[in-house]
Amino acid sequence: MAIKIGTDCSGIEAPIIAFKKLKIPYEHIFSCDYDKHVREAIKANCNPQVIYEDITNREHATVPPVDFYFCGFPCQSFSTAGKKEGFNDPRGTIFFHCYKYISLKKPKVFILENVKGLVNHDNGNTFKTIMKMCNTLIDYKIHHKVLNSKHFNIPQNRERIFIVGIKKDVVVNEFKFPSDIKIHPGISHLLESTFIQKKEDNLTSWELNNLKHFINKYLNKVPPISIEDAYYILDIGASEKFASIMHNISPCLKASRSNYYITNLQRKFSPRECLRLQGIPDNLFKQVCSDHQTYKQAGNSITVNVLEALIKSIFHCLNIPLN
Repeated sequence: MAIKIGTDCSGIEAPIIAFKKLKIPYEHIFSCDYDKHVREAIKANCNPQVIYEDITNREHATVPPVDFYFCGFPCQSFSTAGKKEGFNDPRGTIFFHCYKYISLKKPKVFILENVKGLVNHDNGNTFKTIMKMCNTLIDYKIHHKVLNSKHFNIPQNRERIFIVGIKKDVVVNEFKFPSDIKIHPGISHLLESTFIQKKEDNLTSWELNNLKHFINKYLNKVPPISIEDAYYILDIGASEKFASIMHNISPCLKASRSNYYITNLQRKFSPRECLRLQGIPDNLFKQVCSDHQTYKQAGNSITVNVLEALIKSIFHCLNIPLN
């Protein structure tokens, strides 16, 4: 039997890609995203029966019911990289629309995702509000946990809070979040074998200064480290104070910029490499938007590998065998 899936704040449909990778039969009932470029990518790669443009302007009672509901509601208002305005930012209120859909249509399972910063935003009060509302959904067992993409065979340090709700009347086995694999395969196998440098990929003076700063910083360590001789990934677009540099693993991809520099290859990630760093296989996603928009889409996506592991755990809870 095909699982009916609906997604809000859909991005480039990581949930659908996860179901495809797991070879689980599904019906894609609806998607919703405010970004016209994202909707263009969804149309090119998925086949939802309905695509909504704005979750805040639709009548939730008219939206079709589904079995699995996903929403990666906007993170900018809770992110440490943003202004952290929370519910004072209109994007922060999207959660209430997700809640409205769940309370009206009662999917068997829902998965909500956001940045780790949501947990501690406003001294934890924002997350308490969200969990208090989730716990009013008395038909559901609610679980939450921060998961990191690097623990699911993806070389990206990406911590996200996942809230999972499962209807009590479909629970057969106790739900447990998937165990960390605790290893990642390194960055090299995700890199494109052929790479064409474009003019817009050239480093700006700001980026060059950042690179020089980190080269000198590591050469001054004891013993000295030459970051140009190994796979160090530098978030080269951030200031020296906030820039991240990691060995053989990418710092967390962001939608706001695509300045991730591979030191030994002396170049930035390509859009395709950023998609791979979100667990999106080449054969399951066709790039139809500009590089700029695709970088943004990759940075906004949920990591597919994490969703795959979550879905497996949920299927065990429901006692549904996987092929």
